[in-house]
Amino acid sequence: MRWTHQECKAVNPQGGKLFHIKTNAFYTKDNKECNPFIYVLHRQANESNFSADGIYCEYTFWDKRGRVKHYGKYEHNQRVGEWIKNYRRYFYLSGIEVPKKLYEAEPQDINPRVVLKQANAQLRAMLLKKIGYDRVVSECKGKVIDRYQQYELIDFPVKHRKPQGSWDNPDKVLRILKVKCPSTKGNYFLTIPPTNDFATCKKARNGTFTGFEPNAEEVKFVKET
Repeated sequence: MRWTHQECKAVNPQGGKLFHIKTNAFYTKDNKECNPFIYVLHRQANESNFSADGIYCEYTFWDKRGRVKHYGKYEHNQRVGEWIKNYRRYFYLSGIEVPKKLYEAEPQDINPRVVLKQANAQLRAMLLKKIGYDRVVSECKGKVIDRYQQYELIDFPVKHRKPQGSWDNPDKVLRILKVKCPSTKGNYFLTIPPTNDFATCKKARNGTFTGFEPNAEEVKFVKET
């Protein structure tokens, strides 16, 4: 197999299924110099990211009895859907592992206010994507206070637990900056201090890189990835 190939099937000497890999290119840390893709029998599928530099990858590994031992699927370098690792099932939404109940929940059954209180930015982004960003803004009475290019800065009048060591928030306002990742093209929703120092998208974005120091200099980027 060469790194430009997109599919590989293999059987064991007895004719049983061994593995099946589909990807946009077999480009991994072991063949980044365009060497042939080599499958080593003792390597377990969950120890290798076949999509380290790719966009899409799906693989299945079977044991000698024909049972699926490992299964995984990547999209934009993020784990998605149901996975199997050493016969155990896991569930991923936009790269974040979630309980089966949440994975299978219908969007209308997820409370938008609970989503906004999620401390994990990636999990919050994934849930917002699942239930619909516009619905969250509408039901939680979000107010867009600034827009810049693909960014939006939104204030939500909701109560939430103040993280340890965080800014003072006497007005119980949750400020969220909506950004788009240049690599994954996915939307992310970052918590921003609801103060006048970070009342624009540019200042809020800059604060995410400077620890929200009000007088910090603007960060300059050579290239965004």
